[in-house]
Amino acid sequence: MIKGQKESASWHSRQAERKKREAVQQLERTLRTQQEAAREEKLAKIKARKLKLKEKERLASLASKISAKKLLRLRNRQGRSKKIAG
Repeated sequence: MIKGQKESASWHSRQAERKKREAVQQLERTLRTQQEAAREEKLAKIKARKLKLKEKERLASLASKISAKKLLRLRNRQGRSKKIAG
């Protein structure tokens, strides 16, 4: 600003509007980042839940296979084979 010149009222109003607009934009950015973080957290929880369920199913199928093999061994020990229904 040159010495001796007055600052106009319109300039002050423009500066005030610009500051308000920047504040609104900053608030929008923070809200957007919070929403994105919440979305990512939700997706991570869903992914973890699916992985846990898949692992549980895998362990159940593995346990049933092991159980079937153990039953087959017990039948063979009793003198029955899988060829003979028993």
